[in-house]
Amino acid sequence: MSLLGKRWKILQDDAGKPVLKKLLEARGFSELPSNSAPLEQLHDPYLMHDLERACERLELAKERGEKVVVFGDYDVDGVTATAVLVRTLHKLGITVSYRIPHRVRDGYSLKNYFLDELAALGVTLVITVDNGIAAAREIAHAIDLGMDIIVTDHHTPPPKDELPTAHSILNPKMEGCTYPCKELSGSAVAMKLCLALVQRNMPEGEARDAFCDRLYQVAGIGIVADCMQLVGENRSIVQLCLNSIRRNPLKGVEALLTKAGIDHTTVRAADISFAMAPRLNAAGRLDSAYDALHLFLNQSDAVTTIAHRLDVLNVERRTMTQDAFHEAQLAMMGADEKIAIVLGEHWPPGVIGLVASRLVDALSIPAIVFAKKGDEYVASCRSIAGFDMVAELRIFADMFEHFGGHAMAAGLSIRADRFPLFKEAMQVHARHVLQDRDLTPVLLVDTDILPHELTLETIESMSALEPFGLGNPEPLFLLRQVRPMYVRAVGADKSHLSFSAEGIKGIAFRMGQHAPTIEGKLVDIVLSLDVNTWQGKSSAQMIVRDMLVHN
Repeated sequence: MSLLGKRWKILQDDAGKPVLKKLLEARGFSELPSNSAPLEQLHDPYLMHDLERACERLELAKERGEKVVVFGDYDVDGVTATAVLVRTLHKLGITVSYRIPHRVRDGYSLKNYFLDELAALGVTLVITVDNGIAAAREIAHAIDLGMDIIVTDHHTPPPKDELPTAHSILNPKMEGCTYPCKELSGSAVAMKLCLALVQRNMPEGEARDAFCDRLYQVAGIGIVADCMQLVGENRSIVQLCLNSIRRNPLKGVEALLTKAGIDHTTVRAADISFAMAPRLNAAGRLDSAYDALHLFLNQSDAVTTIAHRLDVLNVERRTMTQDAFHEAQLAMMGADEKIAIVLGEHWPPGVIGLVASRLVDALSIPAIVFAKKGDEYVASCRSIAGFDMVAELRIFADMFEHFGGHAMAAGLSIRADRFPLFKEAMQVHARHVLQDRDLTPVLLVDTDILPHELTLETIESMSALEPFGLGNPEPLFLLRQVRPMYVRAVGADKSHLSFSAEGIKGIAFRMGQHAPTIEGKLVDIVLSLDVNTWQGKSSAQMIVRDMLVHN
């Protein structure tokens, strides 16, 4: 058994081939894929059901001088979707404002009191982004108030008889929608609407191209931050996003990257995932998401102050997450369950999704993490392969006030008095549908690698496979039978592991406790490769994903 209790599956283990050729074969390529002309890989926006109808309604709003509101969400996908649409409608001369709910006070999606407020202000058209597909009651209320609603969303739609009666619904997952890419983010769905509007209302030329370039930049950040599959059209949008940031970043994007110590000219998808997204999400997790939104809308020097605030919030968020995770681990200690269901009445609702993800990583079982909000409990749910979280939650839908999401991530709210019944029922259900074999995590390893192939040249040759992310993960290699030297636990809390093997430095995050286990032993290492730059010199570095110690 490996140190992390995982089963390794090697996708290509032909020892007689160079590492790059084996990697390409493991990924299903006969040659390096081309990263040229990503624009040509984008699908026609009009393949999206109801898209033309939505465009016509917005153009009518401009003609009539109507007040339009974009209603977003507090995570990065919702914020970037809001920014994309607000930028576009403003550019086209439509009177537009925006609302983003507060995670704690308001919760997810539309609420009747928001709609009452907007109606009183004379708003006649509301466009939801990254939400709305499950808001049938609220949208019916909006119609009663005399408003039209355009829904743009990417979450799994409810059954047909529970769909909202909106003016138009843009969601690639809708039954009957022929749009080829079903795994768009909320920001990308909003972007498709915007691209159609721009094509219809702006003349061709450099100005239109430059404006669309900024749309790709903002929407691509949402795709990566929302952990969408980086294949097909998503991959092309993210390529366009990264090219745009490297060439001409929005002021707010550059300010945030600078705060994180990243040069915008060499930005990668991993920098969005691990540096930008946590800081942007910190706004909506602990405070108001408006700071994150204004980073994309504001082109003044104020973005430097905003980026600093987000950085401070992110440090606070890390501490809160770590404290809640330790308490959740203690709550699960000794529990022999197929699903982790934990409640922390004092945990900030903004960190429970992160705690759920950490529990899945630590326990290899689905996790539902609850926090208290008023007289309700709200939960973030994270899953494993083979356990469709939304489908399983739908079995208990009568218990919830609201629920929705994807197969791998969902959210719900429930009355406090119903929580014990739901917890017991879901635990019993998980025991029946999840087998032990489902709970043994599998680590997919592309191929083995020899010590002399751990080089900057190997890293450079892999760049054609970028951007890396879900669906196109960073390549993992197996380095067999090496003996780590200079092993030590590092970090403020000694939670990480540093060593050297075959003359190459290695770092193993959250594996510091294993330092005595591998000291002087022969080990196999599953790793990814990264560039380590120190005092102006660059070298290859191993990022350890797992280890197996030979007896």
